[in-house]
Amino acid sequence: RLYQRACEDAARSPYEDLKAQHGRRKNGLDDDAETGSTPQIDSAS
Repeated sequence: RLYQRACEDAARSPYEDLKAQHGRRKNGLDDDAETGSTPQIDSAS
């Protein structure tokens, strides 16, 4: 399962990443623990 997750993350395009980050910021959700992204995404606005 971890291997599949890594492949999916690698296959994700930068545009999809930006869209996901914007969606998280807009919804006020904190997915940092799941996505492994940094908290700066949410505090940038």
